[in-house]
Amino acid sequence: MERKYKKFMKVMLLTPEDLEQTWVQRDGQLIDLRSPKAFREGHIPGARNVPEEQLEQFLVRQNRQKFFILYCQRGITSLYLGRKFAEKGYQIGALAGGMNAYEKWIL
Repeated sequence: MERKYKKFMKVMLLTPEDLEQTWVQRDGQLIDLRSPKAFREGHIPGARNVPEEQLEQFLVRQNRQKFFILYCQRGITSLYLGRKFAEKGYQIGALAGGMNAYEKWIL
């Protein structure tokens, strides 16, 4: 059964429950936008740390057709930046509620 995902301004909003399945199905890359220190203290397994101020430099070197899932601590920055890059033609998803929501879900 295919799930219907909520989109906000061209950004696919993902719940923690849907994250892994969507990530695998779309052969996506999970990007943690938090600081290197926050990343070292804990992150979603398989994520790559690209702090928010480095995201543009990172994405311009990537294929725009690749699916990127962004997350931050609360989900606000990832949604804001996701929208910015989706408008430029990138395929973007964002983890609703960010790392906070993911940590609650895994507990």
